[in-house]
Amino acid sequence: MIDPDSFAVRPAVAADAATLVAQTEALAAFHGKPGAATVTAADVLRDGFGPHPLIWFWLAEERATGRAVGYIQLCQGYAAWLGRPTLVVNNLFVDESVRGAGLGRRLMAAAAGFARGRGIERMELHVVDWNPARQFYEAMGFQVMKDYRCRIERAALDRLAAGTQA
Repeated sequence: MIDPDSFAVRPAVAADAATLVAQTEALAAFHGKPGAATVTAADVLRDGFGPHPLIWFWLAEERATGRAVGYIQLCQGYAAWLGRPTLVVNNLFVDESVRGAGLGRRLMAAAAGFARGRGIERMELHVVDWNPARQFYEAMGFQVMKDYRCRIERAALDRLAAGTQA
């Protein structure tokens, strides 16, 4: 049995940039896409720890060693119908070796506390339909909805911006 008290959850700091990249790479591997994460420590420093952060992170660590065993990445969104900011959980990852110790819930609780401290009334996330974490999110009170997400990237985005056809 894993002792939950042997782990700590804390806000990440700039010195954690390489660790946050490693956690993102581990998440990509979990999704069956090892090597797909192209984020760099410079990206994390620029977007998470500059004068106007676009993202926020918390880390879960082993108390004895300081080894990172999970993280959560957040960004702010906006709910136009509510006229209020939202908090979006971009990534949540806990190393398989320590799943069951309550770290996912503790990371989500840190995010919820951060949201409420900023006056935010809604958190959102996307979770693929094959991921068993859907039940985890439902147990915390999330409503798992059908995926309504659409995405456009680089080349197609450039064509759209230029007013040309796909």
